[in-house]
Amino acid sequence: MNTHLQDVAYGRKKADRVIINGQFVNVHSREIYPGGVAIAGERVAAIGDVTYTIGPDTEVIDAEGHYIVPGFVEGHIHPESSCLSIDRFAEVVASHGTTSVFTDLHEIGVVTGMEGIDAALAGLYAVLCGNASRHVGMAGANGLAGRCLSLDMRR
Repeated sequence: MNTHLQDVAYGRKKADRVIINGQFVNVHSREIYPGGVAIAGERVAAIGDVTYTIGPDTEVIDAEGHYIVPGFVEGHIHPESSCLSIDRFAEVVASHGTTSVFTDLHEIGVVTGMEGIDAALAGLYAVLCGNASRHVGMAGANGLAGRCLSLDMRR
């Protein structure tokens, strides 16, 4: 049991890091409301009004009104099995709260070879780096989640 996490959540100890002045996006209710995040170690201890968790040694990050979006991390999926292009797949899963996807695109490689992988990576690059409104971080075994990918990442 993580007692530090519980102590921060209940206000018995101060958080290691706090994000304040954010705008939470609730992808289920479609609401946006002000709040922050208190972090104990590497875990979220509290959300909402987290000023009670700020101490003299707490790292405070001011979100300056930017959005805070809690997201689902999809640990294993094959987007090509959805029968959607990579950009359309990203658009669909992002609209349901998915912020990260881990995949290897092997099904594309089996069927179309490197030409298909190159086309998928080009579509992925366009989503990640060309249109921030449809951003979904995707990574394969190379571990480049959430970054703009070089099209020669497979080499």
